[in-house]
Order: sequence, then C-alpha cells, then structure tokens
Amino acid sequence: METNGGPYVLGIDLGTTSVKVSLLRRECGSVMSTVSKATKADVLSDIDTGSEQTPSKIFSTLQQCLSELPEDRRRQVTCIGVTGQMHGVVLWKKLKCEGWYDPPTSTLYTWQDQRCTTEFLGSLPQPDSHLPLSTGHGCATLCWLHRDRPEVVAKYTCSGTIMDLLVALLCGLATPITTVQLAASFGFYNTKTMSWNKDILRKIGFPVEILPTVQKPGHVAGNMQYDWMGISKGTPILAALGDVQCAVFSVVTGATDAVLNMSTSSQMMFPVRPEGGVPDKPDVTSPIQYFPYFDGSYLAMAASLNGGNVLSHMVAMLQQWFGTFGFNVAEDDLWTKLLQVSSDASPGPVIVPTLYGERHLPEQQVSVSGLTRNNLDLGSIFRSLCKGLIANLCDMMPESAIRKHGITTIIATGSVVDRNPVIREEVTQHYEKFKVLFGNSCDSATGAALFCVKQLK
Repeated sequence: METNGGPYVLGIDLGTTSVKVSLLRRECGSVMSTVSKATKADVLSDIDTGSEQTPSKIFSTLQQCLSELPEDRRRQVTCIGVTGQMHGVVLWKKLKCEGWYDPPTSTLYTWQDQRCTTEFLGSLPQPDSHLPLSTGHGCATLCWLHRDRPEVVAKYTCSGTIMDLLVALLCGLATPITTVQLAASFGFYNTKTMSWNKDILRKIGFPVEILPTVQKPGHVAGNMQYDWMGISKGTPILAALGDVQCAVFSVVTGATDAVLNMSTSSQMMFPVRPEGGVPDKPDVTSPIQYFPYFDGSYLAMAASLNGGNVLSHMVAMLQQWFGTFGFNVAEDDLWTKLLQVSSDASPGPVIVPTLYGERHLPEQQVSVSGLTRNNLDLGSIFRSLCKGLIANLCDMMPESAIRKHGITTIIATGSVVDRNPVIREEVTQHYEKFKVLFGNSCDSATGAALFCVKQLK
C-alpha cells in the first residue's frame, strides 16, 4: 500500500444514531483525538414498519466531526478505515469524480427496518448461504422494493451500505466495492465462495448488477480523488468494514475473550475459526450466527435487536405520559431519575423486553409477568427492564456455548454499559462464573483505525 508516510491513521464510524471519527498514531495505535456527534438523520418512512435515514445528514455530520480534529493532523493522515451500521442499504446513481458533492440517492433503509414480514421472506428463494435472511437485511429490503416500489430501484444503478457509498464517493468509484463482512450482512451471499447468489436472485427478476463488488478485509478500495476536509488527495481508503467486527477488534486480545456490547442493540460475540462450528446452511431458528471476521475467521454472535433502543423507548413513553398531563420533562432529567430510583430498587416483575422482536423470533413481543401491588414503582420496573435485556442476551448465547469455546473473560462494553450502572450490575450477576471486565472502550471507529495500523505494518 503506497502512502504519504504521515504519522496518523483515521477511523470513521457511520453509526445508527451518531458518527464518530478516531485519529490514531500509525506507529503504536494510540488514540490521539476522537469526535462524535448525533446524526439526527431519521426521516419518516412511507410505511409504518419502515426505518429510513437521510444520507446527506449523515455525511454532513461526518464533516462536522472531521472539522473538529486538529487541522495539522488531518493533513498527515496516511490511511482511512471506514466502518458503520451493517445490513442497511442505500441506492445511488453512478458517481461523478469531481470532488465532494451530494449525489442523488435513495434514503438509507436501516437494519431496523421491519417491512419484510415473515410471509414476504418466506416467498423469497432460499439463499445459498450459511446465514439466514431477515428483515432489515439489504437484499431483503431490495427484494421488497423491487416488488412494491419498483420505481425506486429503477432510478439507481448502484447499491451498498452507507459506508460503501462514502468510500465510492471519496474514491470516485463507478462500481462500489465492499468487503465480505458487509456483503454477508446483506443476505444472499456465500462467504465460502465469496460470491453473491446471482443465479438465485435473477430467477425472481432481481437486478443483480446494482450489487457491489466484494473483497476481503484489508483491500484498498481506492485513493482519495481530491483534497477533502484537510485530508490529502491520494490517501488510500480501505474497503468498508462491519461496525461489530471493528468494535470487537478494538478490545479482544486473546482467544479466551468474549465481548458483550450494548448500545442501540446488543450482542454477545467471540472469534472462532471456520472449523469451530460454522454451519453450511442457515438455521433461522438459531439465535447464534457466524459472521465473517478478519484473517478468515468468524465471529460467533448472538445479535439482539433489543438494547439501548428499548430503554430509550421507555424514556420517550414517560415523556409522552407526562405531556398528557401538561408537564414537559427533559430527557436528561428522566434518565437521571430512572438511574437514581432503580439503584436500590426491590426485584420487580419479569420482563421479556423484545420490543423489536428478534431475527430468529420476529413475531416475539414484550411480555410482563409477576406484577404485584408491591413492585409497580418506577425503580423496580426500570431495573426489571435492564435485567430482562441481559437475560434475553443470555438466553440467546447460553453459558454452555461460551464455555464450549474456552471463553473465560467477558469484556462488557458499549454506551449503555458505560452509562448505566444497573446494566453493569446485571451483567456481573448473570456472568458470575466468568471474569467480567468493564471500562474497555469497545469502539468501532478506533477498531477501523487499528485495522489500518495492522495493514500498514
């Protein structure tokens, strides 16, 4: 990889609710500067079950973040790693190579999109992949659009994740390039042959020509075609990576480490070799799936759709209730009070907090049992909700599955873990037989930059 020899690498994370950039020293991988900002990119979907965002808002937030990094260090960036929210899809027309601009695109259909019902997914052909297809997956969404909104698909020539669009825009790529990590998250992709299921998709009239070219992690997608935000023209950019993979890469140091991450959603995961149980065919009933990681290995992962988004929904619900009575309560004040009253609350009801369902159980809803006159206080309810989130993750990735792979240490991380002491207590209780570590910052932007460091050695 030819570089300008500068001392810094840059990691970019285009997340579900925020953008983060991380500047690291090339020699040692130490973090020099980070900036994170909320995107506020959500836009109203034309269907109740849709989840869409505006790409231009995500990119403008990225530029705001970059502008706050030291200018002299931006000029000395020698490599860029891009990561972000997996599964989602955005469509665009062939890009012009004329500097930074807002290209005509569709909205970003995120991983939280629920438009693909169980019936619709059942009407699609069986993918040739070890990963099952779920609502929110790029190819599933594209199939739905092809059937129900054909005019949307007809307007564009390319598709990919929001990160693939960014890389294509910066490198002036006529055909987008992605990695096996993101292609697998799209669905209808075989990780062993590293190929899209084009023949299968063609049989249902799917326009396979809009799918990106797929490379292994570490592939240089291209070079910056212009100076941008103080970063020099010619700077190499790696093909985009999955945010979960980069987050794990930022903290895992050995084969006995597993990561419990809880931010918007939540995951329990650890790296395994292909011979460590990766199936040949999808099992839609299994909560544990295997996603491409680095160097030919996979991440064994139980990925729950429920995490901080459920707690945020409770806060929004309380705001709405107070509003009904004419009281306006600030979101920050609600969070402070909830954490305060739940810190020493008595055990509450049993809550199964699957507000967003689960990929292996899409129809599953929230359930509450064990309500009594003595556990209806707000502190008990909030603590039970936190307990239910961790219990749900434990059900998806049982202790036996973790021990089977020699895991002895649980690294608990993510924004919810960092900010919520009740969640930390529940993690400690549920995983009392393991060494549990807190305080390790599991960070996708930093992981993407660290991967750049590794590629430059």
